[in-house]
Amino acid sequence: YVDIIELDPDQAEVEWLIVQAHKTETGGATKLRYPTALEFRKLTWVSIGQGYKGLIWFCWTDQDSNWEGIGNPNSRSRLDAIAAMGTRLTPDIRARILGTTKVSDEFSTTGGGTTALPIDYDDAYVGTLYDAKKDIYYCVVCNHLTTEAEVTIDATGDLEGGLRNLETGIEIEIGES
Repeated sequence: YVDIIELDPDQAEVEWLIVQAHKTETGGATKLRYPTALEFRKLTWVSIGQGYKGLIWFCWTDQDSNWEGIGNPNSRSRLDAIAAMGTRLTPDIRARILGTTKVSDEFSTTGGGTTALPIDYDDAYVGTLYDAKKDIYYCVVCNHLTTEAEVTIDATGDLEGGLRNLETGIEIEIGES
């Protein structure tokens, strides 16, 4: 399972997201492990949804082996995941993200949760970003399965209208899957 340690951006001068992947061994001992490529992708979206503007990936393990940095051949899948996210975050998406701040969540999700981990997530992660200059809300959704899932997005407040996927251009109404 993966821990997400969050600092409140309004309370911190420096914003850090510490990514830790754990495994449970026989007897219940928990040890650090390298995150999978899919966990890297998931945690990148969660970081964006929490309002972080920059990420530094630092991976480690407590196994008795040599440290394997991102450039190590054994880390190829993690490095590929980071490169793929860099491609998915187009210049347009990056410009939009940089103009936003994290606000109280205006959306909720149904679906995309998992009980396959020691920590259960009922539904997909959702974060709300707001661009005050353009008066636009952004909904960042990431399912916890790290695979495709059907997720329904609802507004928790007074927001109405539709959502447009900034990667694909697909539009859906709030409340649709």
